[in-house]
Amino acid sequence: MKIIYIDGHCNLCNGLIKYLYRRRPYLFSYGKTSLDNNLEYVIYSRDGEIFKAEKAVLMIWRDMGGVQKKISHILSLIPNIILRKFYFFISRNRYKIFGKKNICEINDDIPKDQQVPDL
Repeated sequence: MKIIYIDGHCNLCNGLIKYLYRRRPYLFSYGKTSLDNNLEYVIYSRDGEIFKAEKAVLMIWRDMGGVQKKISHILSLIPNIILRKFYFFISRNRYKIFGKKNICEINDDIPKDQQVPDL
């Protein structure tokens, strides 16, 4: 099972989920992290393996296939430290750059026994 967890209030995250769903509606399930967690990153659970932040984005793109997979391979050539710094710059400033929603548009379609993984 492939589950993407986002905070649900960021326009960037919501846009990502909408993009993924339009292109591969049955490939992923989606879940929200609690605002109490104060997470600054995307979490991707793929068959029990957990990816966070920039690694999660790379693996999501890779699993999409097609041009997204090629983009993932190109991005993986960038040194990890640079990719990580870029990811967290965007993450920390996501509400300023992309805006924030008061209500999450993402409906949880994950089974009730699949909670946000312990980090």
